[in-house]
Amino acid sequence: MAKKGKKPFNKILYLLIFCLTVVAVSIGLKTGKLIFNNNAAFNPECFRYPCPTSSTKTIGTVAIGFMGDLSIGRYVNKRAYDSKSFDLFDSKMESFLKSNFLNVANFESSIIGRNAQGVLQCPISGSGGLMILCGLPDFVPELSRNNFIFTLANNHINDFSSINGKERTMGELDKYHIPYYYSHDLKTEFIVKEKNNIKFGFLGIDLVQHMSFNQTSFDRIKKLINKYDRQVDWLILSLHWGQEYVSKPSKTQVEYAHAFIDAGADIIHGHHPHVLQPYERYKNKFIFYSLGNFVFDQDFQESTRTSSVYRVIFTKDLINKVTEYKISIPKDGRTKLSSPETIYDKTDRPRVQ
Repeated sequence: MAKKGKKPFNKILYLLIFCLTVVAVSIGLKTGKLIFNNNAAFNPECFRYPCPTSSTKTIGTVAIGFMGDLSIGRYVNKRAYDSKSFDLFDSKMESFLKSNFLNVANFESSIIGRNAQGVLQCPISGSGGLMILCGLPDFVPELSRNNFIFTLANNHINDFSSINGKERTMGELDKYHIPYYYSHDLKTEFIVKEKNNIKFGFLGIDLVQHMSFNQTSFDRIKKLINKYDRQVDWLILSLHWGQEYVSKPSKTQVEYAHAFIDAGADIIHGHHPHVLQPYERYKNKFIFYSLGNFVFDQDFQESTRTSSVYRVIFTKDLINKVTEYKISIPKDGRTKLSSPETIYDKTDRPRVQ
């Protein structure tokens, strides 16, 4: 009789334990703090898959392309006008451009269409002797699809000053939201672009026509660098400088470039010689003394119809990787991209020049 009396008590005890267990599990799941043998808190949202630990950090990176002189004048303009095709790049080149956040180039021609009377004001001429450079507004949609940011600080931006060529060029770029900078005018002196919480600043100086290699110019550029360096993570200085068709920078250019990096610039984006010159890694920053031609009609020698473009991968604190891509520039065709070569990868040294 005594044994039979214990059975109801056991059933009640088991039921009570079961109920308490259900309540405990329910509370644990709701609070996300169900305790296991390792005493670690478990997030119910990660029940089927492992959750990232608190030490996991995502480092944002940004890819920017750097290239040289882009002109839509003379033969480039005539070919497009005659063929009614305003494409400038082959498919590989366009893929490269579209995969970058921005592509920094020197826009070395005016964009000139028709006047109020409908008269075309940009000469449709293939003459290589024509030293004023302009292209039709029909090129601008192609440029807008490829993530360009342009420096306009060069010796051809004022070729059509009598008909407000620079202002008309800026107006055409504005229509398609293509950013540009021109540091010889206060309202276009500096521009900032941001991605992945990384800020890039751009300055553009012409040392061929607007300014010269002298102490006044040197001091002015350093003053601009000091003015804007602290506003951004990376300061890119575009310089239109050097001797045309010469394959190496001058001693003065090297001294200037080093001084500008010392002052706070992070990338020197050089152009004007129309031929590729050696790059330099200086204090973990990069100096591209001349990036040669990118879109141009100068097919009279190998060095003016071939060049390189570079992809630089930035984090907020360092240059992560630099890759060089060879290009070819046919006078009557589209700029073509060749196979890449990594020239810098974190602590690796670049090639000996």
